[in-house]
Amino acid sequence: MAGLVESIAPDVVCWTGDYVVHGIDNATPVLGELERCVGRLATFAVFGNHDYLRREEGRLVAAVEPAGWRFLRNGSARVERGGASVAFCGIEDPEEGKVVDADAATEGTADADVVIALAHGPRAAPALAARGARLVLAGHTHGTQVD
Repeated sequence: MAGLVESIAPDVVCWTGDYVVHGIDNATPVLGELERCVGRLATFAVFGNHDYLRREEGRLVAAVEPAGWRFLRNGSARVERGGASVAFCGIEDPEEGKVVDADAATEGTADADVVIALAHGPRAAPALAARGARLVLAGHTHGTQVD
């Protein structure tokens, strides 16, 4: 997968969680690949429910943040391109996150040309759309199963 991402060279890469299954140690063999799956301008991510197992999500952040990943933990960031402003916001996973705050995640995004939200589960989409997100990228669908 890393080779494909590198060949496309996207401006932004977004990740929606579940990087690990039983803990960070079982993800160690693929961390090098994940570090290569980054955008030219930004790489944004949120955690999935499995990423909170054993409360080791900090180890995952420490492993991939140096490569350019930015975890949006009830927060937002912007990308400016060609005079346009795109705000990206992300929330903690509703199942396992300690605090899930859609208001904090979307704070400061109202004046962006478009707001793109990241959430692990698609059930967060209505709350994020009500706060201005025009697109919600979500995971947790387990082979196209939609909540």
